[in-house]
Amino acid sequence: MSALTVEQNFRAQCDHLGAYKEGLVAAIADRDADTLWKLVDNTSDIDYENRVKGSSVSSIDADLSTLKFGNTLATWFSLHNQYFAADADIDDVNDISTALAYYRWRVPEYFNDFHKNAFNRDLPLNNVSPNSDTIIGTATVDGGGASITFVAGDTLDTTKASTLGGILGVKIGPTITTSIVLNDLKLKVDDTDIYTLSAFTVDAALPPPAYSGGQFIPLLVQTMDGNAVVNTGVVPVASTNGFFPGQHVLICSDALDFNAAYEGPPSNLTLVQELAEVISVDSGNSITVGKVGQTGTPEAGLRNAFLSGDSVYPLFKDILVNSTSGSGTAGEYVTFHYLPDRVLDLGFIPA
Repeated sequence: MSALTVEQNFRAQCDHLGAYKEGLVAAIADRDADTLWKLVDNTSDIDYENRVKGSSVSSIDADLSTLKFGNTLATWFSLHNQYFAADADIDDVNDISTALAYYRWRVPEYFNDFHKNAFNRDLPLNNVSPNSDTIIGTATVDGGGASITFVAGDTLDTTKASTLGGILGVKIGPTITTSIVLNDLKLKVDDTDIYTLSAFTVDAALPPPAYSGGQFIPLLVQTMDGNAVVNTGVVPVASTNGFFPGQHVLICSDALDFNAAYEGPPSNLTLVQELAEVISVDSGNSITVGKVGQTGTPEAGLRNAFLSGDSVYPLFKDILVNSTSGSGTAGEYVTFHYLPDRVLDLGFIPA
């Protein structure tokens, strides 16, 4: 495997730490004892390696492997703050918070938890994705298989993650015997901007999930039907359904596989991903986007170039199954979640 850039390496470590908290007890036996050290050692930037690698990172790995935290992660954060302040040489970037704004992607909420524990402050919440283990609703087939009951779940905790939510998805259990049809799904950007899916089918013929916990399916993803170049901010899409001005979107150089044990190597590590804010929608043709977090209307532009066939995920904060009509096998159900921006895994280490 070729050496990673600093950005890829830093993102892989953020994902690793987020996954570590999510699966802390269950996954501890599968963790390689030297994961962070090996990731740092595999960078293509000698300044980054010299700054971050060493006995401090080895001590962090040892503490993580024994579930001993204390000031451990404060050291990891401090090392990276030092790198961005002294070595990275990126305009207006001097710590992890400003680096995330520059890179334009999000870290898991669990990773932000670690940062807050270390420094008693959050990372910029625009750059924090909500936890995928939060159930935001359950739809159960009843009425002899001819109707649906929807029960709302937990609401988005906007004190811990982006106020504009995440990729909405449905989770099926290890098996459903017949397809479940849900009618009139309301995907909510906010109380005003709501996209309606008139019908959504959870197909019983889908392949079995890659793990026993169930299978995730995104409710809405649009495919680019043209190239998007840096700076213009115009993103051609096959359909503009589900996009609203002011909404956040996640643009990815590949479709996300939410059921893989890990998105790589190399796909998750080298995935080009950009969080953006929708400025305007040219119905049926394209969306124009800009950098998230600017005051007022953002200036149009992208940090990265994207190609026809790449994927655009509109982000939503909530969902409502607005109709009791539907079908399936009585008693079977699906749950709704925020899907992760990237699949998280503890088992990966670079070759």
